Amino acid sequence: MATITGPKVQMPATLSQMFETDGQGNIVAIKQEWGQFFHALQGIVYNISRSGPSSSRPTSTTPWRYVGMPYFDTNLTTTLFLESVNPDTWVGHYSTHKSVAQTFSTTTLTNDADILIPLNANDHFNGRIFADVGDGLRATGVKVALTGPTGAVGSYVIGLVNDNSGAGNVDMLRASTMGQVLDFTAGSIATALNAMMEISFHIENSTNVGTMHLQFAQSTASTTPVTVHRATQIAADKVS
Repeated sequence: MATITGPKVQMPATLSQMFETDGQGNIVAIKQEWGQFFHALQGIVYNISRSGPSSSRPTSTTPWRYVGMPYFDTNLTTTLFLESVNPDTWVGHYSTHKSVAQTFSTTTLTNDADILIPLNANDHFNGRIFADVGDGLRATGVKVALTGPTGAVGSYVIGLVNDNSGAGNVDMLRASTMGQVLDFTAGSIATALNAMMEISFHIENSTNVGTMHLQFAQSTASTTPVTVHRATQIAADKVS
């Protein structure tokens, strides 16, 4: 039987005998072409049901691997698909959100507990974060950063729309490197208490496995904490 490429499996000829028999008609073995057929089915069924951590994504050593095969990545909690090989490119959509609000009460940047992306070696994501931030920004302002593992490169743009009704209620800052702090000062926010924040980003990881984190802090020390409200969301596409 010819080598089966990808998931295209063809049955042996319809009228071909499945088994080898002895002179008394007893089955002694399965014929080679049928054995190859069932082996291929077993391999493909196994591959389409694969799941595990990012580090266990099927590689070139995986039998019956094919372009388009799914893999449920338990670190990302989403299904990825093999887009191309040599090098391997797994693509898919990732999303998570905050189920409870989180407060930030100092000027030291601190990781958001929920808005993050687990990164395997050489993972590349493009995405957006939508954050509902308050509740006393006119006193605190807010500092923001996106960080990644050592060697990761990327950039991000943050647009902040506060609840002032007049001019000057929109501010936008850009970071050209991962970890760069963007500071929306209390003075720039004026009398606003709350703001909606949209962050557009891309990150390309190096060989170090790790996590992309979103960080917040007060811009100005205050007894009023910065609050990142529930339903704040990250949505990203793994592009390589």
